[in-house]
Amino acid sequence: MSTPAQPLKHALPFTTVVIVQHGIDDLVMDLKSKQVMAPEPAIVRHHEFYFSDGSVVIIVERTAFRVHQSILARHSEVFNGLWEVPQPSRMEVYDGCPSMHLSGDSVDDFVDVMRVIYDVL
Repeated sequence: MSTPAQPLKHALPFTTVVIVQHGIDDLVMDLKSKQVMAPEPAIVRHHEFYFSDGSVVIIVERTAFRVHQSILARHSEVFNGLWEVPQPSRMEVYDGCPSMHLSGDSVDDFVDVMRVIYDVL
């Protein structure tokens, strides 16, 4: 049986935080803004295009694709151009590989592109 949520008083008088237990997940609600802050959904590996020897990770809609930079560069001027531009010194890394988030595309669309590039039709 769960216990009722207890407000926690901060040092600042205008902030009240309530911790609500939902099994093992805790959600924190700021009553002033009425916003619930929950952890972001985990990034999942794509079942078909996550190669253990891949050299770069591309993340689309919380789905990670670990693919080969050289293969992408050979088949796509866009990807080739990405790696010709100097990368920031603090590039994001996922599973030991440089990673980038691709926005504006769906997972299904990116899978279609990977199938053409990797000739998996």
